[in-house]
Amino acid sequence: MRILFVCTGNTCRSPMAEHIARHQLAERGLSWQVASAGLHAAPGMPMSAPAVNALVRRHVVLNAHSSRPVDEEMLASADIVLTMTAAHRSEVVRRFPHMAHKVHVLGAFAAGAAPDEPLRDIRQYDLADPFGFSDDRYELCAKALEGSIEQMLSRLSTQEADVPEQSVSDAGNEPPRPGEHGEDDGLEMEGHNDGG
Repeated sequence: MRILFVCTGNTCRSPMAEHIARHQLAERGLSWQVASAGLHAAPGMPMSAPAVNALVRRHVVLNAHSSRPVDEEMLASADIVLTMTAAHRSEVVRRFPHMAHKVHVLGAFAAGAAPDEPLRDIRQYDLADPFGFSDDRYELCAKALEGSIEQMLSRLSTQEADVPEQSVSDAGNEPPRPGEHGEDDGLEMEGHNDGG
């Protein structure tokens, strides 16, 4: 399973999500791949200091982070793309309409919202950008991410168990005929407002 988190600048929300997801995956004994990117990211920027601090307080192991703009190759390599807001999802789909089937708002997906739920309803799941605010705002962001990611991983784990030989992005396709097996695509993944 390959998960890509997307925000604005890839310095706050999406890298926090990437690290928290990796931490929770390790606790679950899962070796899924996680990465992050930003819709308007300036390449090579580090994670913001308050975001790092919020992760350290949670004993999350930190990996070197360098921001990067989202591109088609990243999206194609992911089984599921999780954005921080409905606006992020809309922009990803506008730029890469053929990827729409795998792009979801993290909070909405975690809560089990229907894929065709109206945009005005999906916005209730938006995760506000903490960039430029106090450490308290980053704490709230990290706490929200922890809850959403835990729910999301549980949902994906259940889907994988239901369709063990298909990727989640293929789960809506016609099932294999008797005697055939769905196969993984074998693609590999690589990890201002302006924050993230």
